[in-house]
Amino acid sequence: HELFTNFEKINEIPEIHKKVKTCLKKINPRIVGVSIQYYSQLKYALYISNIIKEYNKKIFIVFGGPLITKNKNIIIKNDLGFEIIDSYIIGDGEIPLLEMIKNVDNYDTYKNIPNLLYKSEKKFIKSSLEYSAGLETLSIIPEYNTNCLIENHHYFPLRASIGCYWGKCTFCSYNVINKKFIILPPKKLIDMIKKIIKKYGIRNFFIISDALPPLYLKRFSQKLINDGIKIKWRCGGCVDKGFFNYQIPLLMKKAGCEIVRFGIESMSPRILNLMRKMHKIEDVYKILESFNNAGLKFGVNVMFGFPSETWKDAEKTLQFLINNKNLIDHNIKYQPFVLEEDTQIYNNLKKYNISKIDKSNKESFVRVGHRFNVKRGMSQRDVMRFFRHADKVIKSEIVS
Repeated sequence: HELFTNFEKINEIPEIHKKVKTCLKKINPRIVGVSIQYYSQLKYALYISNIIKEYNKKIFIVFGGPLITKNKNIIIKNDLGFEIIDSYIIGDGEIPLLEMIKNVDNYDTYKNIPNLLYKSEKKFIKSSLEYSAGLETLSIIPEYNTNCLIENHHYFPLRASIGCYWGKCTFCSYNVINKKFIILPPKKLIDMIKKIIKKYGIRNFFIISDALPPLYLKRFSQKLINDGIKIKWRCGGCVDKGFFNYQIPLLMKKAGCEIVRFGIESMSPRILNLMRKMHKIEDVYKILESFNNAGLKFGVNVMFGFPSETWKDAEKTLQFLINNKNLIDHNIKYQPFVLEEDTQIYNNLKKYNISKIDKSNKESFVRVGHRFNVKRGMSQRDVMRFFRHADKVIKSEIVS
């Protein structure tokens, strides 16, 4: 299956091979956990896992993360990675991983570990118990080996919320993974930051959340300032009307924020409406102006190839990026639309002009999704032509 075969195409990478072997000799682990968010990470995760098994077959390897969770059905159906991966954790993994660590040598207990896919003869079986993370999980401070993973220029990843406070986008599968929105109070998040500064000496933070509400960021920033905490930080946000007032991004910048990344996705009103995004086209310009007045960097994510999108629709988005390249400051991420399971689009194909899905295999971009045919708009082949066109334009007219 495509999802698990790309690692075979990786040629020997001496630097990675050497680092993995050195790390294994130094730590001598009994269990190795790998969290995978994007498809681009999967082939390297498999490559490294293969090195680990060659070094010592008894080292137990468990995979988890959003990409694994969203593809659990094909993993179970096809027993993917059976020769390399010993188990998978589906969904929230903090407590399941802890139980896995405690019971790794006691196979009889696997069926009682929540969210676990474990081996039974020649197939994976899902345990009957389930676990969902709560506020207490967000309060856990990650443990890092500072000698290997964190340097002064790196950004410490800190999870502030679970889920998305909007949660209505028709193409998004995150609301399948996290059906509720939970967020740490600003005080608790700052208490964690203080402990991390004391423990690691790190002052650069990437606050990992699908999106943080403007009022939350205002309170968080004000408390950072009041407590005299000097840090640099980055985060993501929705194109929320709360950002219209430039005083909020101004306060964020004063508190050490370097950039906020927004998923504007499209600048075609028709496509934006089909996506059910929170914002309208005019909102993007208002928030862009607000951030520009505050002197805070504005990053954008855009998508090409939403079902029924025409070349002309996509050009509107591309032209927006060109026209506002000085305000966006090169911070652009773009990807083709990906049809993922359990999204609103997947469950309402006719409404979104999709005539057929090819379930025999999956396409891999940043995320993984099904190939499909559309009744109107660009075909997937047309989308890839536009994507290559956009890539050239962005690199020549925006990045250069």
